[in-house]
Amino acid sequence: MAARDSWTAEEAYATVDAYLQYWLGDPGDWETKVDIYRDLHRRYPARSEKAFEFKFQNVSGALYVLGLDYMPGLQPRVNFQAQVLDIVAAYLEAHPEIRSAIAPYQRARPDTPEPRLPQRLRQAGQ
Repeated sequence: MAARDSWTAEEAYATVDAYLQYWLGDPGDWETKVDIYRDLHRRYPARSEKAFEFKFQNVSGALYVLGLDYMPGLQPRVNFQAQVLDIVAAYLEAHPEIRSAIAPYQRARPDTPEPRLPQRLRQAGQ
C-alpha cells in the first residue's frame, strides 16, 4: 500500500496528541511507543506503523524548532510538513499544562550534534 503524500490534519493531530500524552500525560493503555504506533495504525489504516514512528520523530523535530525538549529516544527529524509545526504549536497553546511541563531544549552532551534545519525552519525557529 502506497502512503498518501499529505497527512490529513486529523492524522497529524492524533499523532501529536498521542506523542505528548504518552510522554507527559496519561499513557492510557499504551506501554510502549510501538503500542501507540499500532493503535494509530488501527485508527488510520492508510498509514503504516512505521509512518507513525517517523511522524513521532517529526513531532520531536517541531518541538526542537520551537526551542523545546523532545521525547527521549526520538531524535528530531526536521524535514517535515509545515502542518506539523503548526499543529504542535497550536496544541501547546491549547494545553498550557503540557507546555509548562516541557523544558527548553538543552544539548545532552557538548558533542551531541544539533539537528540540521532546512532554511524554512531556521527562519520559523527565530
